[in-house]
Amino acid sequence: MGLGLQGLNSITIGGADAIRSSDEVYLDSYTSVMQPDALKEISEYFDRKIIPVERDFIEGSSPILDMCRTRNISLLVVGDGMSATTHKILEQNCASSGVKVRVFENASILNVIPWRLGLYTYKMGPPVSLPFLSGSFFPTSVFSKIIRNHSNGMHTIVLLDLKSGHTIDILQALEWLQEMEKRAGGDSILSKEEICVASRVRQPGEKIIYGSIEELKTMHFGSPASIVIPSNPDTFEKENLAPFRASNEN
Repeated sequence: MGLGLQGLNSITIGGADAIRSSDEVYLDSYTSVMQPDALKEISEYFDRKIIPVERDFIEGSSPILDMCRTRNISLLVVGDGMSATTHKILEQNCASSGVKVRVFENASILNVIPWRLGLYTYKMGPPVSLPFLSGSFFPTSVFSKIIRNHSNGMHTIVLLDLKSGHTIDILQALEWLQEMEKRAGGDSILSKEEICVASRVRQPGEKIIYGSIEELKTMHFGSPASIVIPSNPDTFEKENLAPFRASNEN
């Protein structure tokens, strides 16, 4: 069940009915982040215990699949319920096991960011995921996808990996992207183009800043956050981005 981005306020009527009629309610805390206050608010509103679960509860020969054979189970997901491959696989596993599934779709960061920033939806390229990196794990293929989108005139949403309830720190993410671009043999995007950081979109504490990467590296952003790399925004898109300029923060 997709919860959208605004917690209790964005739960659909159908989703609300499903929560009320469920034997047990779980929250996927692996693929997305929910603010603690939002989880408490939903739990109190429905007078239901909502249990956060990790990856091993959902994937593979998952406990949730066994539960669904005999009980009515709801799995809550921040954003849209089917945007992550994890949830599509769970749906397939349920279908092959004879377990009936109902999906309650909702808004996700992938379709909210374009209109929130005023970028054309049809100019959004495939999103890119930035994982936690280390000295022995530093795949430049991540930036190759950004280069491909940019060269095709497509904007890129960079989704930041999640650990312990927080996405990658923005300063760290920006520095990793700069190093990736360097290793990929180019410096034509991050050093020359203005980009955007969007944190806590449509949530309390929302912060969206558009500017140079060096400007963004000096600022603090909350979690969850994403990075948006526009490619050749036209006049209309630039007008929409203008209110978010870093210079407006001064």
